[in-house]
Amino acid sequence: MSFVFSKSHHEDIRKASGAMHRFINSLVEFWIKVGMDVINFRISRKYPKE
Repeated sequence: MSFVFSKSHHEDIRKASGAMHRFINSLVEFWIKVGMDVINFRISRKYPKE
């Protein structure tokens, strides 16, 4: 089974793919920042500044 897309459908799929890519990247960036904050918090509790 093969699918044939018109040029307009192909362009719509490309735009949607780009939007999804940006969305996933922003989620990854958010969770990396959250993880780094958690690590820094735990380190600061384990080794408090005197």
